[in-house]
Amino acid sequence: MDAIVIDADGYKVEYVLAHVVNDGSGDGDDGQLVPESYTMQDGESLVTKDVGIALSMNQPWWNGEEWEEMKAPEIMASLPPPIDYGPTLEERLNAVEAAILEMAGDFYG
Repeated sequence: MDAIVIDADGYKVEYVLAHVVNDGSGDGDDGQLVPESYTMQDGESLVTKDVGIALSMNQPWWNGEEWEEMKAPEIMASLPPPIDYGPTLEERLNAVEAAILEMAGDFYG
């Protein structure tokens, strides 16, 4: 199964494949999820929820319930300001409708 290794602060460390141990050896690890080809470090843990979402992010951070995109303050400062696209389509249609009703009132009134 797909999994993401996170550090103690919740930041993505590595994408891994993981499996549940069921070797019956009696060493206490049966039922434990372990990564393949990766050695877990102290403080690291595995997250299997919404792995695809985390992989689509540049700097994913696990908040304990879901993934969030994190950006360093210097990256945020270098981004251009949000684009103002003006009124929404709905707002524009409402304005046109109001203008037509006003013209109709002038014509028939």
